[in-house]
Amino acid sequence: MIAPQISSVMAIACAPDGQTLALACGSAVLIADAHDGTVRRVLTGHLAMISTMAFSPDGHTLATSADDNTIRLWDATLAEEIAILVPLPDGGHAVVLPDGSYSLDGEAQGRFWWVIGNHRFEVGELDDHVPAVRRLAPGTPIPRPQASRPQR
Repeated sequence: MIAPQISSVMAIACAPDGQTLALACGSAVLIADAHDGTVRRVLTGHLAMISTMAFSPDGHTLATSADDNTIRLWDATLAEEIAILVPLPDGGHAVVLPDGSYSLDGEAQGRFWWVIGNHRFEVGELDDHVPAVRRLAPGTPIPRPQASRPQR
């Protein structure tokens, strides 16, 4: 396996098929060919250094954890974010999807909110007014990106 010439790789994960590497470089992830090091995709979204990551058993999902106190799930094939998991201080977590919908497990009041301009809105305040911001029913599965998967 040959990794790209990157000086600040903080973590590496190998897909189960042995064909793909994920390299954490600061707050970004490079998805690279495991044999020649060619970078195929770059995943960005974390606000701080990524410290750990792992592929799912099927190799399509990559989970990353960073110093911004979030865990992000990515479709590694499509280079799209699937969800952001935010831990809540008293236990539980919030899951935020790219379309603005969210789910909660635990008490979020005063700990998780939406910001628009200079205004902060608590959980539930925007649900009836902004269609994209909506709380998902408990147990709703996290949807996968809809685009067709290219062959590796």
